[in-house]
Amino acid sequence: MQKYALLPLTLFLFSCSSATEKPVCEAGRQLDCTCTSGVTGSQTCKDDGSGWEECVCDCIKNCTGRECGEDPVCGESCGTCDLNSTCNVSGVCECDFLDCEGTCCADGQVCSEGSCCTPNCGTRECGPDPLCGTSCGNCDSNEFCSPDGLCQTALHGTYLDFHGGTDNASVPNNASLIVDGQLTIEAWITFQGGTLNPRIVEIIDTYNLHILRSTERLGFELYSAGWTTVYDSEEFPQNTWVHVAGSWDGSTMRLFRNGVLVGSAEFAGPLNHNGPGDQSLKIGNGWTLIDGFIGGIFLVRVSDVARYTTDFDPPTVLESDAHTVGLWLCDEGQGAVAHDSSTNANHANITGAAWANDGP
Repeated sequence: MQKYALLPLTLFLFSCSSATEKPVCEAGRQLDCTCTSGVTGSQTCKDDGSGWEECVCDCIKNCTGRECGEDPVCGESCGTCDLNSTCNVSGVCECDFLDCEGTCCADGQVCSEGSCCTPNCGTRECGPDPLCGTSCGNCDSNEFCSPDGLCQTALHGTYLDFHGGTDNASVPNNASLIVDGQLTIEAWITFQGGTLNPRIVEIIDTYNLHILRSTERLGFELYSAGWTTVYDSEEFPQNTWVHVAGSWDGSTMRLFRNGVLVGSAEFAGPLNHNGPGDQSLKIGNGWTLIDGFIGGIFLVRVSDVARYTTDFDPPTVLESDAHTVGLWLCDEGQGAVAHDSSTNANHANITGAAWANDGP
């Protein structure tokens, strides 16, 4: 029986079948495709036409609600934070130390009137920082803060504490209170408020030192044909002892706070001494008893000379001299009279105000 070899034929048939396969796509051709995010991408036919490459998607950055860090979709930057701030996990810039109305302050700075401010207390250990207005610290209960910001042991301790209303210390009419040509009114006070425009010292329609409540500024007034007033340009500090003084040399009025000249005005005089009714001197209130002072007052002195014309160190000890019209130390600590240490015996009768013993 004759035999045939079939293997070469089989190989030939297989070879012919492989050579006739058609490409799936045209090499290099591109078509649109849909990305998993729903956006349209593109895919390219392979070089041998055997199929399509994977869909290539253009990433669309999504920084919604983010201002910094990486976009969670594409990993691209959504922005950077300003100095003194850090990007949190939510992509929001947060201040490292202090947020001052949208500005990030550096370490150690404070927010003052809407701006970052670096305190400059220097050697000060109490009272307001002269640059930023924030506190430099507090003194112990037996100390007071001096004008230069140092805690000092109480020199007097006792003072008159006024509560507003009709509280006052009143000196009856006395010819020695009538001065002209020159004048100085001064006192140590701790201001806590008051009604209307709290008076520190006043003779009606003649002179006064007061706080203008609408602006919280210290004022010094002299009366001739009308009032001439000098005001401080800054708000008066509260709850700290401050020396205040109004001085007139016959032509110029000057206002001092803690020994610093804070205002001046021309005033030729003469001082008026013909106001209606009671011409007594009032401490802690006005003649009408509607300008009540709230806070402490002591070391009150009225002089018939201009003691201050330039900046000075506020005196913490006062003595009577030939120009002293009245000097009320307010250090009695008891009784209903604040005695005048001058030779004029202008003693003040106390109504409502109480003695306190935690003063400077």
